[in-house]
Amino acid sequence: YQRRVHGIYMEKEDEWMHYCDGTTTKEIVVTDLKEPELPSRRYPVPYDTIYFNDTLQIGNVIYITGGGVEAAKGSPELFFQTTMKVTITPSKDIEADKLANMNTARAYHSMTSLKGKFLFAIGGTNSTGDIASCEEYSIDANKWREIAPLNEKKRFVSVCGYNSQILYAFGGSTGKPPKVSDKIECLNVSTSGAKAWELIKLTAGGELWKPAFFLGSYALSESCILIFGGVTNDNPTDNSFFFNPKTKKLEKHGNLLKPDTFYRTKPGLRAGNLSIVGSTEGDLHIFKLAEGKWDLMYKKFWYPAQAFSLKSDTFQNPL
Repeated sequence: YQRRVHGIYMEKEDEWMHYCDGTTTKEIVVTDLKEPELPSRRYPVPYDTIYFNDTLQIGNVIYITGGGVEAAKGSPELFFQTTMKVTITPSKDIEADKLANMNTARAYHSMTSLKGKFLFAIGGTNSTGDIASCEEYSIDANKWREIAPLNEKKRFVSVCGYNSQILYAFGGSTGKPPKVSDKIECLNVSTSGAKAWELIKLTAGGELWKPAFFLGSYALSESCILIFGGVTNDNPTDNSFFFNPKTKKLEKHGNLLKPDTFYRTKPGLRAGNLSIVGSTEGDLHIFKLAEGKWDLMYKKFWYPAQAFSLKSDTFQNPL
């Protein structure tokens, strides 16, 4: 299994990215973006598995949820409910703490957050097959609770938080053989919010929508969610859309400079740009907010010998 960049953490005094290593090493690897000449730090993590779990980074804390173990000959595939918190200290050491288990074991699921206080695990797969189950985790209370299930059982869905209280889910994959989901759904998770996911019917641009899984999505403003990449017709795509949650209109907006997928990768904002590393070959895609267009910075970013220099805005190999 190749490494995948899961998150980019950026503040004035500390900027770094983290990614998970393969299935057997059970490591988190952290690269300090302000000192790219230094080798990446590798941290063993006492976690059940790295096999298709998902991670979410909030500040200097990485949350790891779920995952599975591939079936050995004559043995069933195993899935986990585990949740772990990994804190990166100012000295770049780690502190790992096991948190409350999810109510439902899952892998191939997707995570997002709202208000920096709540985590969400959406869909996925377990021993019963694909699942529609969704859960909310309160960081303060260290407790998971079931929330409304998706309208269909699926995995590899793209989820993003919107307006501090709404979740959006785009695309995904369902069934065997896998079928791409064409659904867009939203759920208001506030106390007075909806009790079920709403299926979104596009008021305009429906003919442009290309259903996919391994999509990326990010709420740029109250009137714009950026949707990009993914797999459709068995191939990565360079599609890029603006979706307006208020009007339910979809607009085609340029293209990625290279087709790519974005499973288990999370974006970071820096200098007015949205940065996200693709999960196909590790290219760094930059959406320039002021210009409203995509740029492509480098190839194979998730290789451990490569790092990003903030001084020159170019990549360099410290070896």
